[in-house]
Amino acid sequence: MKNLKYIVAMAVLFLGVGLVGLNANAVAISDGSSGALNINTATVEELKMLPYVDGRTAEAIVSFRDAHGPFSSINELENVKGVSRPLLIDLHSHLILKGESTFNPYGSL
Repeated sequence: MKNLKYIVAMAVLFLGVGLVGLNANAVAISDGSSGALNINTATVEELKMLPYVDGRTAEAIVSFRDAHGPFSSINELENVKGVSRPLLIDLHSHLILKGESTFNPYGSL
């Protein structure tokens, strides 16, 4: 019985280490993106390229923009359903209000 507890404990430990490694790889992929996306001109498809932005959130951003006019600040995105403060913090470096979008989800290849 003692050996079984030891084996289970080691399996949990190795599984935990493996999951941390997978999570670190996911962060590296997200951090590999480059450039910025103009939230006042971006399409739903372009918004979906941003890390952590799904189709529903992208559609909500465009609908909000269509209903209220162009965003005057990036923080105004917090008024959009599905955009939380933590998400906004993660995306902030990839968002602009004016100019041409240069966002590349794959970074410079």
